Amino acid sequence: MDAVRSRLGRPAPGTRRGRRGPARGAASGRQPARRAAPAADRARGARHQHDQPGDPARPGHTGAFHVPAVLLRVVHRGGVRRDGGRLGRARRRGPRRRTHQPAARARGAGVTLPLSPHVVVVGAGLIGGSVALRCAALGQRVTVVDPDPATRTAAAEAGLEVGARVPADADLALLAVPLDAVAAVMLEVAAAAPDAVVADVGSVKSAPAADAGRAGLADRYVGLHPMAGTEYAGFAHASADLLVGATWAVARPVAPDLLVPVVAWVARTFDASVVVLDAAEHDRAAALISHVPHVLANALLGVVADDPTGLPGLLAAGSFRDTTRVAGTHAVRTRNMLADNADALDAALARVQDEVARYRALLAARDEEALLVRLAQVEHAAPDVRARDVAWLDCPDLDAVLRAPLDDGGAVLVRCVDDVWQWAPVQAS
Repeated sequence: MDAVRSRLGRPAPGTRRGRRGPARGAASGRQPARRAAPAADRARGARHQHDQPGDPARPGHTGAFHVPAVLLRVVHRGGVRRDGGRLGRARRRGPRRRTHQPAARARGAGVTLPLSPHVVVVGAGLIGGSVALRCAALGQRVTVVDPDPATRTAAAEAGLEVGARVPADADLALLAVPLDAVAAVMLEVAAAAPDAVVADVGSVKSAPAADAGRAGLADRYVGLHPMAGTEYAGFAHASADLLVGATWAVARPVAPDLLVPVVAWVARTFDASVVVLDAAEHDRAAALISHVPHVLANALLGVVADDPTGLPGLLAAGSFRDTTRVAGTHAVRTRNMLADNADALDAALARVQDEVARYRALLAARDEEALLVRLAQVEHAAPDVRARDVAWLDCPDLDAVLRAPLDDGGAVLVRCVDDVWQWAPVQAS
């Protein structure tokens, strides 16, 4: 990315080194975002990292995903509810190339998304419902298709257009379904909307990309992952501003010409900072910051639950509650997430296991000084890990910035502030 950096290395006008994330109000002239969930519910769960869509609509209910036969013909094994949706248009197709040459534009060439696309959300749960509400608030046409009658009624009462099936004229198809339903849903959407770009918003990106290839969608699929959400589920907790201002991951698609229009739609619709990276890079990072926490939280909760005295649970307070927030709910969803990222998760768990072994060794040796040194190192690193500073640069050529990492690797971060694009390399060279 040195060539890009040499041309685009100026600090963005009017910006300074600041915390990661877009400036609020980055897009002007937007309608106020509308909330669909009660304020008390939002206050309890707002801004928690979202790990995987498709939570059951009611607490404690697995909610088998019964989709009308005309739509998807899928009944999910073990059953968790699912969400979904749609995205843009693909035309030319060809072999995948990871170069900057004109030939690399063969797949997906000419793909565009309208400034105000027709977004079809299949499944209006927490994430799908929030996407639909946000798009509607911005004046984008939104059609909601959901197998659950209560969800359809709630969406209609919220002012959303509700359809019986996936329309063929969708510009944007966004699948917010549990990971073990992605393959079947993709096959159905590929047939129902042959010109739509298809995206999913699950927390694993390599497996859905493979599913897209098997469904014949490789040249019109893009993997997305909004890093926001709550521990709650269902349309009742969806909100037009739930995903606004969040960081979104966009996995580099097979068709490079899909990247700019999809990134632009995400950044502008959700005032988002967008991290563009390879699917495998995403899955390695997600394993550490999302999937390992699920394993550790469930392991700790399980140990406490198995304690024969019951005393640990009786004494549990803030630290235990915070550490185990994601544990003990939505077992099928969590199983899907962990299993679909098993290799990256195993490597991440090995790293964490090594770190835990270090603490055990220090404690066994009664080496308080070395223990303090390690704890101080983590304390020093914590602010940067939790809110990393980003030196935003001017970005006069978004296409060049997004394509550059194809040759030398690494992720890139972009955002749009007042219709001006800015970028930053995620990994310094």
